[in-house]
Amino acid sequence: MLLQDYIISFVRDVSSLEGRSSGPSRHNTVLRRLVTFLLFSETIVVLDVADRAAPTVEPNNTVLDESVNKENITISIFKDKQVGKITVDAKVPNDTKVKYGERLDNCGLPQPCPSNTMPVSISIGSTTTDAPTICINGFVRMSKDLNDGGRGINVMTVNPNTFQVDLSHRADSYGFNSSSFDSFFDNLTDGTLVILAIADDAATRMEMSTRDVLNQRGSAFIQNLRFRDIWYMVTQIGINGFSTFEGIEYGPMRRRPAPIDKRFCVPLKVPSRMLAPDPGAPRNEKRREFCTKHEGYTDFCNSAYVDDALKTIDLYTKELKGHDVYNTPVILVPGMDHNAFVNTLQTTLLQPGIKQDLVAVFWDEKLPEYKELANLFGFREYVIDSSASYPEQLFKAMMKAIFTYPNASHFIVIEEDLLLAPDFLPFMAACHDAMKKDESIVGASSWNFNGFQKMSGKANEVYRVKDFPGLGFMMKKSVMIKLVESMGHCCKERAWFGWQIELTGKEMLIPALSRVYRMPLAGTDTARELFLKPRQTQLEPRIIEIDIKNLQSEQYETFIKNQVQLAKSLPQTIFDQCLKGVSSPPEIPPTIKGPVVVFYQQNKADDFKLLNKLCRCFGLVTLKKAQPKNMHNGLLRFYYQDHDIFLVGTSSQYNNDTRRQNEVITDSDSLIAGLKQTASYFLQ
Repeated sequence: MLLQDYIISFVRDVSSLEGRSSGPSRHNTVLRRLVTFLLFSETIVVLDVADRAAPTVEPNNTVLDESVNKENITISIFKDKQVGKITVDAKVPNDTKVKYGERLDNCGLPQPCPSNTMPVSISIGSTTTDAPTICINGFVRMSKDLNDGGRGINVMTVNPNTFQVDLSHRADSYGFNSSSFDSFFDNLTDGTLVILAIADDAATRMEMSTRDVLNQRGSAFIQNLRFRDIWYMVTQIGINGFSTFEGIEYGPMRRRPAPIDKRFCVPLKVPSRMLAPDPGAPRNEKRREFCTKHEGYTDFCNSAYVDDALKTIDLYTKELKGHDVYNTPVILVPGMDHNAFVNTLQTTLLQPGIKQDLVAVFWDEKLPEYKELANLFGFREYVIDSSASYPEQLFKAMMKAIFTYPNASHFIVIEEDLLLAPDFLPFMAACHDAMKKDESIVGASSWNFNGFQKMSGKANEVYRVKDFPGLGFMMKKSVMIKLVESMGHCCKERAWFGWQIELTGKEMLIPALSRVYRMPLAGTDTARELFLKPRQTQLEPRIIEIDIKNLQSEQYETFIKNQVQLAKSLPQTIFDQCLKGVSSPPEIPPTIKGPVVVFYQQNKADDFKLLNKLCRCFGLVTLKKAQPKNMHNGLLRFYYQDHDIFLVGTSSQYNNDTRRQNEVITDSDSLIAGLKQTASYFLQ
């Protein structure tokens, strides 16, 4: 800062005290501060004023006078000898168009600015009522009620020779188009200092041409300005590169940006840099636009995540590159819960190697925002007619998918409210390989009906089952066509209740440890049992190798038979109280190692009354008037207390060891029913 201007600012401070009740002592205090600065710079000042009163002599013999002429003050500057005189106006000028505000010593900087620099402070609040406050050279020159400070682009120009403010201007680019502002710089001379501050909001109607103009005048950040962001810059006409005095604060979604409060000493020539600085965290403008338009997306539109990029992950396993499963259409059929749908979209996008153009969202015409979501994630989208129930919507989507992808041999269908495990697609790839090697396998589900916490098997184990568990599944096109054609009588209920599709000699694959997690569902009693009870899902971010050889029909049968033969059986006494409903689940004795088998009594092949009771003893969920889920040739396999459990009915093909007939579990109710049935047969 120039010495002359520093003196002027203090003289004006003294002058501003005229008419106040501060008195001479205040005058003396102000002058003491001036002298302190000047002595620090090794310059001695003597004030020559009219109507001299008795001077006050300081220890350094510098003369201070408590009387100040209202019109002017003459200051003699000494350094060993008198080197000059300065006569300055002692009053704040009233005839300038750019008004002065309150005095702010050194614009709030803790130390005086060096010679040939001026103090500047810029404060921008975060609300719509906060106009920027700009202090230049010790005085507030713009604020809410001063020089039209307010919403939009606030500008002040400063003469670099005198550090005097020449112009003040504001362009409201929220209420009006900003194009008229583009010519503001045209008549400014080279070297003119320009101070700019943007308060809420300037981005709404700011034209790209305006951004270009500011960019050419030294701004690296103006291109990033969006709704409710705040910004400042001190630049100079003729600057080469980007100003070092620039900052921006981004407005998080539905919240205000952090306030800006900057103070610095601006030199005669504003320093610049040729490379634009890092503007900070990237912004996802499309996602922000969606979140501004739609309410209720709790996490997706959270300010902490709204700028996260929505991008795919490269496939990191060479063995899977080019695998057929990555060329298989993935059909997403969302329900009414939009937050759950976003979770499905996100976990689908995060599947390594996923091809966005092969993912299609089939959305109900009542929910057009799902179209926008699909586009945000880069997925295809197709509208379907409104449906009375979710099963109806699901089948409409599958039917449309068959016609949309006529050359597909398989389809992957993701039902509503699912989160996909990190290795969902690699698991499906293994099942796809098994399906190619064995015609009796027609599909695979990624969900285990019995996969509750502490009851799910190992991550590399896969079961063959007769029924169709639904949720996240892959299916041969020929089977999906048959499923769609029989919708009217097979599949009116949700998939977990059981779709009665005739697949004689065919089976599905399911994981011992689920590869999808279904969001909790509070509906029917069965739904609450299935989805409110803690479940277990594979969450490790790695590919788990699955031996598909053991999934082929012959090898799988050999494996099951060997396991049943090796398994230790549990005695009747363990189940007596549980079958009566008066005790907790059975405890497997610690002396038993390896697989466990429970042989249970059947009166005929489709008698599953006792099996349902045993399932409830173990904590499994059973359906009314239906056999338990995950059956394979009359055998039910699951995991319990670190053991593979095999429940084998007496009518099953695996109950072929006569030496183990004394190990069969019976139930008094089932026994009585069996005796009655036998007596009825002989009495006919």
